[in-house]
Amino acid sequence: AAAGARAVDVTSAQGLLLKFEELPVLSGLRLPMVMNIAARAVSAPLNIKCDHSDFLHTLGTGWLILLARNVQEVYDMNIIALKWAERVSLPCLVVYDGFFTSHGTRRINIFSKKEDVRAWIGPKPPRPSILDVHHPRTFGAYMNDDLINNKYQLNLAMREAREVIPGILADYAAFSGRKYDILEAYRTEDKPETTMFSLCSAADTVLDAVDRLREQGEKVGSITLRVLRPFPVEEVAKAFEGVKTALIAERADQYGGPAGWITNEIATVLQDRGNNCRLLTRVYGLGGIVFTWQDAEKLLRQALAAGRGEEVPKFDYYGHWPGTPEKLPTRRFEPEQPQDFVVNEKLGDR
Repeated sequence: AAAGARAVDVTSAQGLLLKFEELPVLSGLRLPMVMNIAARAVSAPLNIKCDHSDFLHTLGTGWLILLARNVQEVYDMNIIALKWAERVSLPCLVVYDGFFTSHGTRRINIFSKKEDVRAWIGPKPPRPSILDVHHPRTFGAYMNDDLINNKYQLNLAMREAREVIPGILADYAAFSGRKYDILEAYRTEDKPETTMFSLCSAADTVLDAVDRLREQGEKVGSITLRVLRPFPVEEVAKAFEGVKTALIAERADQYGGPAGWITNEIATVLQDRGNNCRLLTRVYGLGGIVFTWQDAEKLLRQALAAGRGEEVPKFDYYGHWPGTPEKLPTRRFEPEQPQDFVVNEKLGDR
């Protein structure tokens, strides 16, 4: 990216953590690039399956963040991400669920001609390059007290990104026929008092649970985001108007924090607008535990119970289970001893 290339990377979990040192470098140098994150659990213990404990650590690094719910959206978001990144000179993450989406087998629509995609994205905007020997520059040099000015410029770039993304999404809808909104609210036209908020592939699962509960006469809805950074304050505030109880499903825990990663951000928006919606946080699906419509229905029922005044924990895990002491592993053989390897020699001679 520093050499002027259109760079795309893919990583997850410990790989993302290994790259973490460079994330604020790329945003601080205003280098546009795209990095895919097939979100997976962070060790330890070792687990290579899906949760969101990796990418949520990037929220404060100055990267734009797009979220994809399915395979088609991964394809589309990568195209959108490059145009957006180059428009505001910031790097962009495209996040989707590891294995559930990254290894999903689905029929998708793709463009038949690369030239059409390149034309929609447009030519690379001019920017300084480390390979320009005729106009040599220093990149990332030490800054004294004026570092705050650089960071303020980064803040302004995020504000600009917030302003231009609706237009980019609208342009892509006209170009591809596939419409994506910053926030998607499902069955909220009648202003349900109970809703569930989720991200990535779980959001599709929640739709089934909402439909089933609606058939049973329960007035519930669903909210999800496709843009996480910059955080869509206005859209979130509007989506939660009239909501009395919301369950925020988080596929990661912010250990020791007052609530979950996303719950804290939603709470900040609602408090600022004077919305006293009760927020429940449920940490679910860690380490790739499958999240079904039955699970989503159980969580929505917890929110409905809270709305009726029943005692429901504000924060809890969903899907964990107690250990079984009788299943502790037993020793199958005795460990080898030093004398097992000593030949024609007495122990202690050396």
